[in-house]
Amino acid sequence: MRTGGRFRFRPCAGPLDLGDSAMPMFSPTFIQDIQQRSSIVELVRSHVQLHKKGATWKGLCPFHQEKTPSFVVNEARKSYHCFGCGKGGDAISFLRELEGLSFVEAVTELAQRAGVPLPKQEMSAQDAARASRRDKLHRANSIAARHFNKMLNSEDGAFARSYLAERGFDLEFANKAKLGLDPDSWDSLFGALRAAGIDPAIGEEAGLLVPKKGGRGHYDRFRNRLMFPITERGGRIVAFGGRTLGDDNAKYINSPESPIYNKSRALYGLHEARSAIHRADKVLVVEGYFDVLGLARAGVGFAVAPCGTALTEQQVRALAGHSPRDVIMLFDADTAGRKAAMRALPLCLEQGLWPSYLAVPDGKDPDDFAREHGAAGVEGLLQQARPLLDVFIEDSLPGPTDGAQAADESLMKLGPILALLKPVQQARSIREVARALAVDVQIVETIVRRAKTRARAERRSPAPSPRSGSRQAQANRPPSPSQAPQPTENRPGQGPPPPEDSDYFVGEESTPTNSDPQQLGGPELLGEPSPPQRQLVRLMIQDPAELSQLVEQLSVLEWLAHPEVERTVRRLLKAQREARLPQIGELTEGIGNPALRGDISAVLTSDDSWFPAESLETATRECMVRLRLEWMLRKRARLARDLGAQERSGSADPGVLLEIARQLNDLDRDVERARSHLSSL
Repeated sequence: MRTGGRFRFRPCAGPLDLGDSAMPMFSPTFIQDIQQRSSIVELVRSHVQLHKKGATWKGLCPFHQEKTPSFVVNEARKSYHCFGCGKGGDAISFLRELEGLSFVEAVTELAQRAGVPLPKQEMSAQDAARASRRDKLHRANSIAARHFNKMLNSEDGAFARSYLAERGFDLEFANKAKLGLDPDSWDSLFGALRAAGIDPAIGEEAGLLVPKKGGRGHYDRFRNRLMFPITERGGRIVAFGGRTLGDDNAKYINSPESPIYNKSRALYGLHEARSAIHRADKVLVVEGYFDVLGLARAGVGFAVAPCGTALTEQQVRALAGHSPRDVIMLFDADTAGRKAAMRALPLCLEQGLWPSYLAVPDGKDPDDFAREHGAAGVEGLLQQARPLLDVFIEDSLPGPTDGAQAADESLMKLGPILALLKPVQQARSIREVARALAVDVQIVETIVRRAKTRARAERRSPAPSPRSGSRQAQANRPPSPSQAPQPTENRPGQGPPPPEDSDYFVGEESTPTNSDPQQLGGPELLGEPSPPQRQLVRLMIQDPAELSQLVEQLSVLEWLAHPEVERTVRRLLKAQREARLPQIGELTEGIGNPALRGDISAVLTSDDSWFPAESLETATRECMVRLRLEWMLRKRARLARDLGAQERSGSADPGVLLEIARQLNDLDRDVERARSHLSSL
């Protein structure tokens, strides 16, 4: 048998269609090109300190906390794998996992790093005009940001720099955060935009300029303000927040909405915090720009803030896209801060997030606390966070001197929230509420059921007319029993459903050959693939020619019980027929089982995961015998069930009973032979 050779990554056949006409279509050739032109070592080194070790590089894993390096990067094979937590993949999956990018965003960033132009997409005239308009708005914001930062560093910025210094921010940090200054002038930015050839109408549409009365000319919107750039997910500036440096009544003003900025979706600091969120597996939601910056200055880089709004459904959905284990509302200790956190509770539960609540002690802002106590103090404070549901229930319960009417009002307030919970947590919370209110559990259960029914009816009702107010205004109102959303299938802490964009394979054969309903469910229903099934995948990657021949000769696909293993084996067979080995992303796309994904990336990344050459043949024989043995035992169990059902029916055909019994006897002999064979290996 061959022991395998070096891997050659070649593109798979067919274009990559992401299923959305508005999304780019990346061909496998294009994906292959940017992968080969990109240095995965350099990409990873921008996040992780790596050291050369033979043909690979090692470092501390960015996906989990460890003291001994177990994270391996292989430049030749364009892959990485952590032997501690099991995560692995290629450059695209690294960007997606660490920075929370979508597939399109990861490919785009990798292409930009490699200097590869994106394929041009055909657009309608309307779409082309819209894209051109958006590009002009982005360019205007980019020019404005550079102008604001230039002003902060100029003589005119002395007062702003002094103000920042009083708050503990030096100029180096301010420049890194791209802070700026719009001077106390009517036309400072207007002049900069005009010099750059920006039409004032574009500056007005971007929210940077305001038309003068009478329509003659424009003036700067953010005069005499410290400027905070607001970025979108891809890092481009879409808007600004401005903090007055004078005595204006409005301490903060923000850009108005535009074709590139929706304040209900934007979160200040999210783009910059994405890597820290993934490393810490948590996100802090704070109230202000300075809170985000103050925490970042102290080394706590996973904080974000809404842009002048209460936390919205779209913003919570954006957080859920990063799948943090903990979402902590770190708001002011005043009543307004506590109420803001309570309004976020149903939004988080809908997205499968399990939020916590924490108030900064002594009435301080997070910025002040971080400046005084540093990262260690903040981390210690975070340990005191309480589940937001517990706080909500506590706030909703009546006082000891309140009467029965107050208890009824509490139940009506709690019902919609309890209706959002999954069964185990819901039952526990219902018992707690019943005990606190001294009522029967059945009463609380009835209120929760009614809340679910009302929510279901609300979801079926037509959308509100314009007269009923904007959808966003309704989304920002506190939850009421009639507005309680229907629970989703996500459990608290599990994060949102996986993204819908398909990464590599489209329209491949992926239907399991076995018809067991248990095997046809989602990853949570599949269970773990057995050791022989996992071993088959490892062997096929190491020795593709020999194993592919065996798999097809012995009809091994019929023996596989786990659909994701079968899907991977089909991909490996397809690649072998095309005389190539697939990219790591091809094998792991759509595979939800962490152990199987880890096996794939481990064998592709490091030869240390290969079977020794002297034991490869024995390992292959043992794998085949064990796979067939598993299949026979499953078949025997089905036949035994069929025989029992026939016997219990009382009207079974004797010939059918004899045939089933004969098959069982034959299987018993084959099972014993297989076990005997295993013992001799």
